[in-house]
Amino acid sequence: MPTNHRIANPRKDKLDQGYIFTGARAENYEGKQVFGIVITARCDVANKKVRLINYLPVVNFTDWLFFDGRIILSERIKNSAIGKAKNCLKTIDIDPELVSGVNLSSIRAAHFSTADKRVKKQGEIFDDAREEIRLCNETLKGDSEKYTRLLEEKAKDLTSLTRELVDHRLSGYYFLDSLDTSGEENDGYVVLLRQVNTLPFWLAEKISRGLQTTRIAEMNNGGYNYLSHSDYGAAMPIGCLKSPDVEHLMQSFSALFSRIGIEDYPNETADQLIKRHVPGESK
Repeated sequence: MPTNHRIANPRKDKLDQGYIFTGARAENYEGKQVFGIVITARCDVANKKVRLINYLPVVNFTDWLFFDGRIILSERIKNSAIGKAKNCLKTIDIDPELVSGVNLSSIRAAHFSTADKRVKKQGEIFDDAREEIRLCNETLKGDSEKYTRLLEEKAKDLTSLTRELVDHRLSGYYFLDSLDTSGEENDGYVVLLRQVNTLPFWLAEKISRGLQTTRIAEMNNGGYNYLSHSDYGAAMPIGCLKSPDVEHLMQSFSALFSRIGIEDYPNETADQLIKRHVPGESK
């Protein structure tokens, strides 16, 4: 993805809002290349009003797919399979909530072991759902081989998830096609909107000028575990997200923590309006 019209070159000796730097940290991505994007207000940075700089971790899409993406995809497919299993029971007049509290193999043996064609057909669907649930449980435990198999068998689900991410419709994550102006081909990057990390202001100033990997290792050994290894040889700015993209990122970030939940209206409210005002629905 060589397009980088959203990214500008960083200015020298700055680490302002929207600046992207190397050597950051992200929970559950130990040993992976992690970047950071600064979210502290520009005026606070410019006037040195804060002792800490806040940033959001950014990871490669491929790494994201095998951690956060794995969890999201596995849970979605598992929930869908549970729904299919419940529908099978409902179809043969068995309480579907058995799925929530009884071993699936026991349910299979007790309710689908019959020559009845209708029950037998539902039993086959139930078996497929049971296998999907088992596969998802294994991937949620971190089995990479099972996850690879899941990706192959559920390509449509992966396609849907990828489109949600790229279209900025996946809550908690923000897609960027590039982090610098090099134009090098890559699979894109994912900002982890829920992981807010901090850097001491003095350290942010060092990063703005470039902090060598050897110095990072010394600091980590001394108990200052703010940064991680960088494949670039230093923790340093590599790009700056331009306007209006940086504002859109901040809006997406803010929306996660400023949403107000209210009680939903009962279904009957819409049903009554539909019956009164939608032609043909008055019965």
